[in-house]
Amino acid sequence: MKENGKEVLILCPFCPIPHPVAVGRASACGTQLRVTALQTIIPARTVHKKKLVCFKCNKGGGEMVFFNNGHLHLHDCKPDTPLLADPPKNFSRLAKFVYHLPTSLRKMIEKRAGLVKRVDEIDPQGTETGRTLGYIFYKGA
Repeated sequence: MKENGKEVLILCPFCPIPHPVAVGRASACGTQLRVTALQTIIPARTVHKKKLVCFKCNKGGGEMVFFNNGHLHLHDCKPDTPLLADPPKNFSRLAKFVYHLPTSLRKMIEKRAGLVKRVDEIDPQGTETGRTLGYIFYKGA
């Protein structure tokens, strides 16, 4: 790897004269760069044996994956509750205002701006601390 101002270049490790290699595109020497994402799945027997508990539903059982300092069910147990990997740096004061509006006005604004979600703090054991960190406009996938 070589830094080039603002970006990092990945150089071909197989050629005597180094040249850049890009993801998803074959270079002149035939080298291709692939990016792979992996997620460790904890089997149900290990979840039961270690008495692991899900962040979202506070229940054990089933297959789980690691999430921050805890675990989540592999299949979304509470699809209406999104978890953020990292809390936003800036919360929206407008979202907080909209959250406290009457339902009819709130729904009208949410059609354009996205759903208003309250971001609550969760400790490493998966229990809610009762502390609200802030409010965001959430546009789910």
